[in-house]
Amino acid sequence: MTDFKAKSSIYSIMIMIGGLIGIIAVFMAWIDIDFGILGSYTMSGWEITTESLKNPSLGNIDDNYVRWMPLLVLIFSVVGLLIGLTALLKPRKEIGAGAVVCGILAILAGILFYINDNLSDVIGLGVFIAMAAGVLLVITGALRMSVN
Repeated sequence: MTDFKAKSSIYSIMIMIGGLIGIIAVFMAWIDIDFGILGSYTMSGWEITTESLKNPSLGNIDDNYVRWMPLLVLIFSVVGLLIGLTALLKPRKEIGAGAVVCGILAILAGILFYINDNLSDVIGLGVFIAMAAGVLLVITGALRMSVN
């Protein structure tokens, strides 16, 4: 019985870490444009979601679905964090399925941002970290479901 609680606690903590990484990734650079000797321009996922309507330099992101992808990653990461906390407080095997779903949706949001034609060459590190957080949520959620 104690082995179940120990393993489930570790997996629950890892789900929480995956959610935290996803939240942090939204505030990192999602767009990174290098102008050579003139410097560079970076924009976090949060800025894309909140300021793209006011920023004419982003071109057609305003009219595109892509501007909402960082917000979706943030929402699914917060839900994943809450699922990990719930799994830690009340250990149940089935709760890992929620983390798997949140991880898959965060990965999909990152992929949809990455494959956009206008942004494919200026993708920042935050997108990749958000997808890695989604992978962590999927793996640890699946491991959480597998504990007997």
